[in-house]
Amino acid sequence: MSKFKRSSNELQAVLTDAHAMHAAIQAPNIADAEVEAIAAKAQILKERYHDISTAVGELVKLASETDPDRVVFGEAMIRKVNLLATQLIAVKEAVDQAINDVHEKLQPILDKRAEEAQSMDRQKQQERKRIEQERETARKIESAKIAALEAEKKRKAEAEAARAAVEHEEERKRFEEERGVRRIAQAADAERQAFLDQRLKQAESMDIAEVLDIIELTCSPKQLRCAVGALLDIVGNIISSPEDPTFRNIRKANEKLNGDLLSVDGGLEALICIGFREKNPTQTINEAHFYIAEPPVDNFDEWSSWYDKLQKNRALLQSVYDGLS
Repeated sequence: MSKFKRSSNELQAVLTDAHAMHAAIQAPNIADAEVEAIAAKAQILKERYHDISTAVGELVKLASETDPDRVVFGEAMIRKVNLLATQLIAVKEAVDQAINDVHEKLQPILDKRAEEAQSMDRQKQQERKRIEQERETARKIESAKIAALEAEKKRKAEAEAARAAVEHEEERKRFEEERGVRRIAQAADAERQAFLDQRLKQAESMDIAEVLDIIELTCSPKQLRCAVGALLDIVGNIISSPEDPTFRNIRKANEKLNGDLLSVDGGLEALICIGFREKNPTQTINEAHFYIAEPPVDNFDEWSSWYDKLQKNRALLQSVYDGLS
């Protein structure tokens, strides 16, 4: 479609829309929302008129060309362009009239909105003032309460300080009296711990038979049988699979271990005697446990000596266990 045809069609469309807008804005009892919607369309119509006016102006410029080398239009087209320019004047009048009509309808609405906004702003200011006055009153009341509370708090603190001073003096006297008792108890605990540490150290070089004698002296035959059975299971598992670290690591919290072996006097020494040592949590085992290290397999003499000792201990434990059945 040629530029002239597009401009002619758009000019007619703008004129039609201007007339329609003029009629719509004059409708009786038109709602504010409708006026605002038409006002938005009026702005678009104004922009469309500006665009078509520019396009027609360009056509008129081409039609006015007198240089023979630059003439584009013939006489017939020049007459059409001039007629289009004349029609543009009428369209402008229609557009201006429609926009003016819209503004006349829109302005009271805008004035009303502005008045409502001012009224609302005054109400908000009054409300803020009322709230601030209430807050000020509340602050004064709160300040009076705080002052009363602080006075009461001070009085109680002074009374508490006096009471605490009396209690502190009494506590100091009790501490002095009890310190002597604690020193005696601590000395006894230290002596007992040293004795236990010595027993465990001795257990590293004791024979299993010696440790079993200690257990037998302090427990019943049933407890002895359970302890020997627990030791027999532990040693047997290691002998059957010496390369498996599962059997060479025993959780310190193991219920069966505690119930059958560690609950009797001499039970811990028996583990130490066999070769177990207590170890803190590691990345592999995240809790305290007992472990027995397997010597390097490539050191045949050391490994054989370690394995033979396990077998001898199992034989002795089996013999004792059978004798208790």
